[in-house]
Amino acid sequence: MDITQIGLFWCVSMVLAAFATGVHGKEKQSFPSDLPIIIVGAGAAGLAAAQRLYDSGFRNVTILEALGRTGGRILSKTQPGNHFLEFGGDVIHETGHLLYDFAEKHHLLDPAPEVLDEPFLYRERKPSSIEEKYIKDANSYLDKLIHIYKKETKTSDPGVQTVSVESDRSAQMLKHLAAVLSGSNHEQDQYGVLDAARQLRQFEAVYYYYLRKEMVETPSPDPNLLSRRHYTDKRSGPPNFVLKPTVAMSSVVDNMTSTFPRSWLKLNKPVQRIEQWNADLATNTTRVTVRCSDGTWLSGAHVILTLPLGVMKRSPDLFEPALTTEKLNAIADAGFGSMSKLYVRFPTAFWEGLQPRGSSKFGLIMTEDIKSSIPFTSKQSTVWTDFVVQFGPVASRNAIPNTIWVLIGGPGSYLVDQLSDVQVLNECWQILQKYCREVQVPRPIELIREKWSNNPYFQGTYTFFSVNSSRANRSPSDLALPEWEFETAQKGKKAYSLLFAGEATHSEYFGTIHGALLSGQREADRLKGFYSNFAAKSGFSFFLFLLMIILTLIF
Repeated sequence: MDITQIGLFWCVSMVLAAFATGVHGKEKQSFPSDLPIIIVGAGAAGLAAAQRLYDSGFRNVTILEALGRTGGRILSKTQPGNHFLEFGGDVIHETGHLLYDFAEKHHLLDPAPEVLDEPFLYRERKPSSIEEKYIKDANSYLDKLIHIYKKETKTSDPGVQTVSVESDRSAQMLKHLAAVLSGSNHEQDQYGVLDAARQLRQFEAVYYYYLRKEMVETPSPDPNLLSRRHYTDKRSGPPNFVLKPTVAMSSVVDNMTSTFPRSWLKLNKPVQRIEQWNADLATNTTRVTVRCSDGTWLSGAHVILTLPLGVMKRSPDLFEPALTTEKLNAIADAGFGSMSKLYVRFPTAFWEGLQPRGSSKFGLIMTEDIKSSIPFTSKQSTVWTDFVVQFGPVASRNAIPNTIWVLIGGPGSYLVDQLSDVQVLNECWQILQKYCREVQVPRPIELIREKWSNNPYFQGTYTFFSVNSSRANRSPSDLALPEWEFETAQKGKKAYSLLFAGEATHSEYFGTIHGALLSGQREADRLKGFYSNFAAKSGFSFFLFLLMIILTLIF
């Protein structure tokens, strides 16, 4: 090969390589737009997945939603007077993620609320000033323990893997009480000498309040089921943000995912069965059939499943073939619970007379009937009002007059969802009279609520990190692993036809709205990554092959 041929060889190589690279780059953006994709569920995860798929070039997407609305566990209901109430997720946790960034960019956030000490109301009697000192000490110590848990890492202590929050915290509380009692001089108040028994009583009252509050926030139905990894793994902390009174969370999520065609949505389509029936290697897809409860069915290449974990736990026969043992165990071990938010309307705003005036919420501490054979153990009860933990005026949020919100967690949430509105209103009135003895509480006139645990399409509210999961060294990422693997026409290339999204599948933001949104984007990107890689590699291989042929003919 002389110098002329070498020069020609180099020129042809560069031209064809540049051409191949150009086509390679073009292929990276070329997606099989007609590839049929099915999304099950039109909650935050499903909507985010649809948005991401549309932005990536996919155009044959169907979203099957069991209800007659979108949003899932985000639910803003319009009330008379053009107001609305939030029944589902309504808090934006922390900063630095897509939900906060969108709300901040569009000026939708209320200013971060000032952090104030939470005033307490007491069901039995108001404690003396000396007793309140010990109550504040216990409350501060419990806050400190949660802060310690959040600072831990998954590998900092082997006990993190196996110990529940309850067992560790109760042991720590006993040690703290012993230290307090050792330095006590048995002060005296109007109720007599503040001996060890009374100090224990005050500490236990605060402890049980903390358990009930944790049942709302986590929402574990039993503190013994909650792993310390719930705090070590989950990225959470102040500040928490709320939207302006005129902004509904449902509207925010809708606007964040507004560009995909709404014709993709098929409402009132509960899914009854998902089947994998054929591997089509020629087109690099696996055919999946989704059958709905109305008898209709739909076939596609991939399914992105966004069902709540509570529904997954109760749907063992949803899939054919069955999920892998690893996936079934991950679903069974993961924690899922419920909390209830009641809106109760009164003829007058009785809470305006409670001290301190202008409080945005009140913590409810019960001091009677809390004795057990072992101090600092969870109280077992079959009375839903024992799990009422906080209430506050709705007026601070959206100006609906004379209305409060009431939070119930743990077993109380499941119990109250089974009762009639009349019974709940009457019992709610009775318990508020006990806590608010310094004012006259009028009989409530309306109850507005959503029964999440009693809804077959939810079975509760959101997930928590369970002791069972941590002892098996599992995490939400195990719930996110795709199923139904198949080999594509591209040798050695694996893909999956069943993908999983939803807040329960996000390793750091489980139990949050932005965790759900990010999980939907993640699974859309999984599909996008597979097809873009295949198109890019196949396109590039073709031009390398063409280059070799041309050079062979020339030289």
